[in-house]
Amino acid sequence: MFKSSSNLADRKVEELIEEDLKEFSVSDYKVGIGQVSVMGLEGLEKLREELNQKLETARNEKGLRYLLLMITDLLEENTDLWIAGDSPEEIAKAFNEPLNQNRVFLPGVLSRKKQVVPPLTKYFLG
Repeated sequence: MFKSSSNLADRKVEELIEEDLKEFSVSDYKVGIGQVSVMGLEGLEKLREELNQKLETARNEKGLRYLLLMITDLLEENTDLWIAGDSPEEIAKAFNEPLNQNRVFLPGVLSRKKQVVPPLTKYFLG
């Protein structure tokens, strides 16, 4: 189920975005949610600028309202959710978590289907 990489810095950013990308319809919006599972978040900050740029490019190319990338740390059992979209604060509100540089830290979140899609659906349909 999970593909993991111990070192994010060794991977191409495009691979991180496309590796496990699924698209969902939420209300009138199309949202893409990718997930990469890792053993520790080391090296992530070095990719920040490039990752944000490539997420936005991919979002525009795919015609998505939002493109989210879950970088899930299997050791610590949490997710760093990266957000590309016009109003990333909407995503932060859906999880009731603070937005930090177009990212939301989600402690205890490992599952896209069970823990990420439901709060988004509730927020956008609510």
